[in-house]
Amino acid sequence: MPDICANERGFKENVLDKKTGYLIEPKNLEENLVNIIQDISMENYLSMSVQCREHSIHFSKEKMIEKIQKFII
Repeated sequence: MPDICANERGFKENVLDKKTGYLIEPKNLEENLVNIIQDISMENYLSMSVQCREHSIHFSKEKMIEKIQKFII
């Protein structure tokens, strides 16, 4: 499921803007949120959902363990 997040901190690392979700500026949060909700089509939503699943592989438990082991060793 695509996310709608503020364009800050860890969200920028996890959400690929307009691919796996939307990163919106905190200054105009309400306005940007309304615009996204009004403009998203079902086709776009479904496409983003597929990309979310593909992108989530990078954040699996196995990948995180692998990254930690590389850091420690």
